[in-house]
Amino acid sequence: MTKIKFALTNVRLIKKLEAEMVSGHLYYIKGGNQKGKTTAINAITSLLDGNLGKNMLTSGEVSGEISGTIIGADDKPYNVTINLKNEKSPSFTIINPDMSKSTRKGDLKDIFGYNTVTVETFMGWGLTEPGRRKQAEMFMKLLPQEVQIELNNIELDINSRDGILYTERTTTGQQINLMKDMNVAPSEKEIEIAGKLPQWTEQIKKMEEYYQANAVMLSNYEASVNIHKEKTASVTNNITHLEERIRDLQSQLQTQQELLKQLNDNPVAPIQVTKESQDEYQTKLSNARAAITTATLAEDKVKKYNESKANLEKKEARYKELTDTIEQKKRTKATLVKTHLNIPNVSIEDGELMYQDETGKYPVTEESISYSRGAAIVLDLLKRLNPNYPILCLGKSSEFDLATQHKFAELAEKENAIVILDYVTENPSQDLIIECFEQTLN
Repeated sequence: MTKIKFALTNVRLIKKLEAEMVSGHLYYIKGGNQKGKTTAINAITSLLDGNLGKNMLTSGEVSGEISGTIIGADDKPYNVTINLKNEKSPSFTIINPDMSKSTRKGDLKDIFGYNTVTVETFMGWGLTEPGRRKQAEMFMKLLPQEVQIELNNIELDINSRDGILYTERTTTGQQINLMKDMNVAPSEKEIEIAGKLPQWTEQIKKMEEYYQANAVMLSNYEASVNIHKEKTASVTNNITHLEERIRDLQSQLQTQQELLKQLNDNPVAPIQVTKESQDEYQTKLSNARAAITTATLAEDKVKKYNESKANLEKKEARYKELTDTIEQKKRTKATLVKTHLNIPNVSIEDGELMYQDETGKYPVTEESISYSRGAAIVLDLLKRLNPNYPILCLGKSSEFDLATQHKFAELAEKENAIVILDYVTENPSQDLIIECFEQTLN
């Protein structure tokens, strides 16, 4: 049997309140508005989890106290006292069944392992993504420790910014986007030019060989001209001497003049033709070299584009592989949760709590499901989370019809639990009281 006997002194709006609650019953904390009903519930649960709001001391008082004796499944009494001091943090005193003492707030968690949340708070969480994750985290506590460890390892991989898979996929995705932006495909003209590079390279090689051969020929012609010039000078001198000395040798002079004409005319023609040919090929060679440069640049661009495209395809393949791995891990996680959680109509998908019925899946909020359905989910959760200390604070009684409250009372008896509801009385000035469901019916 679970039992909690508590006393509150100078706790916000509550000057003095004492009561005892035992398992198997539904209790109301009754009073008018602003009489301290929520404060009383928070004070009771603070004896189990140590969680206190700020400024819990009644205004104008120098000290206050929250004290209680808790008996759980081990049938052993634990005495907890929380002293409230003006402008000081609360101090905790825990006396264990063996009379050992502790003043560490954190020891409450180790002793009771208590978790609590009202229906109103739980349903409110469902309105945001972080809140739905918080809902799911409470249900995740129901899973075996080894399963929680495995799930946490998967979560670290697939969702955490420090996770290996998450980080690599994010980085790979960024690299893919950058490569797509930078890797500009060559034009059709550039691809066509790049394809002609081998042919043009061979043509330029032949032109260069032909040009070199002409250069040798030109050099030989120029050497021949120099020789002819020397001979021409010698013949000219001979003519001069012959004219002065032997005027009668006209036939010989004529012969010499003819020879001179041959020497002057014959070499000129091949030299001029060769020079013109060289100039023409020099122009062609220059144009060909420019075309080679253009083709080389185009080929380099095509090559780099193809290499970049290949790298991009590898990155995209890796990104898909990472995505598939992450999706597989998500499916593994969902299977683990479904197998070990095994709660009707409740599932956890992508780290968020969802309610499922024949019409679909919905977040656990008042906008998606009824308040009573939400209460049933929270009740089931708290029963499982607190098997040794089933003290279940569900919220405002006004949110539930009388039939539902009857079910809560029956469940408290069946599960040997203490169920607590906040009850607003018709008399707004009524002071705070603790009353059992059976008393209220009578």
